[in-house]
Amino acid sequence: MGRCQGGFCQEHIVTLLAKEKNIKLEDVLKKGDGHILVSDIKGDLK
Repeated sequence: MGRCQGGFCQEHIVTLLAKEKNIKLEDVLKKGDGHILVSDIKGDLK
């Protein structure tokens, strides 16, 4: 990752991975353990 630590491209990369693997966005995991997407950002702003 670059200077933004994935803040700019992470969403796009997760979308590409999910599409290629034919899985839900929530099922894309970091190496080892842990979800990349934790919650809907818009839902957190309420």
